[in-house]
Amino acid sequence: MFDGHTSDVSIVILAAGKSSRLGRDKLSELFCGRPLFRIAIDASLAAGCRKVVFVTSREFAEQHLSGASLPESVIVVINEQRDEGISSSIRKGLEYCADSGAVLLMVADQPFVTAPLLSRIMCEHMKNRSKIIACCVNGRFRNPALFPSEYFPLLRGLKGETGGSAVMAASRSSVVCIEVDDVQLRDIDTQDDIEILRRVSK
Repeated sequence: MFDGHTSDVSIVILAAGKSSRLGRDKLSELFCGRPLFRIAIDASLAAGCRKVVFVTSREFAEQHLSGASLPESVIVVINEQRDEGISSSIRKGLEYCADSGAVLLMVADQPFVTAPLLSRIMCEHMKNRSKIIACCVNGRFRNPALFPSEYFPLLRGLKGETGGSAVMAASRSSVVCIEVDDVQLRDIDTQDDIEILRRVSK
């Protein structure tokens, strides 16, 4: 694992979505006894990054984080503009990463994204400091993905529901792909997704 005291990578967890397809808050859903949001935070901390920036809604923070015992290295950030789409959460997270050499963007609803995978991405960054490091499934870019600081202006320029994949597509020759099994990167959008992931996790 990485040493958080020496790593220049901050992890931004994008967790301000409305769970509109599920119809209820999905980040409090339990997997192996832990809510989704905590799985994401714990994996980030165990990977040994510089800091973790958790971008979420005010409602979620008040309901689920007010009594949570989080380490000082976890910064909870409220995105008051979440109606503008995921790009607003990326911009908000980057506000707290100005001192970072790179930012690793991940979403909070991928329960099988593990600390070893995040650490592997950061290790690849150490070998390719100027490259974007992206998880891929059959060559297709997926979350999580790491962006060196020179890409921060492009990330800040994203609009609406356009995420980091647009930056990767525009900079394809500068992307190092880490091939990952599709199951590990599955996320939760519907009740069927929840049931499938729970079966897989048994």
